[in-house]
Amino acid sequence: MAEYIRMGGFIATFMTFAFVFSTMFTLAFYYYQGANASYGVDGMSSGQDHTTLDILGILSGVLDFISWLSPFALIKAFLSYTMQSTQDLYQLIDMLILRPVGWVVVMIEANYIISRIPTLGDE
Repeated sequence: MAEYIRMGGFIATFMTFAFVFSTMFTLAFYYYQGANASYGVDGMSSGQDHTTLDILGILSGVLDFISWLSPFALIKAFLSYTMQSTQDLYQLIDMLILRPVGWVVVMIEANYIISRIPTLGDE
């Protein structure tokens, strides 16, 4: 008999949250990247604080690492390899689509593994 996996409310809500968060994070990342760009003469300090951009860079690295923990990472690796000449476009696609799909797959994968552990599963 075929097994059917029902998607609970938590996973469906997480999927929505992942894509909304990814969109907001991408907008904030590009906003601060543009806001902290130095427009001026070489050698003169613009006096801008780069801590926000540094924190977003660290957070971006952590979120990217999480998205590489799923089997979907093979598609991500393929696109990364084929889009080497257009890194800016790949970064945008990665932040808006590939990362949240990776997060959702990691969540579904973790949910599946937890459900198969005898002491934690439903069975």
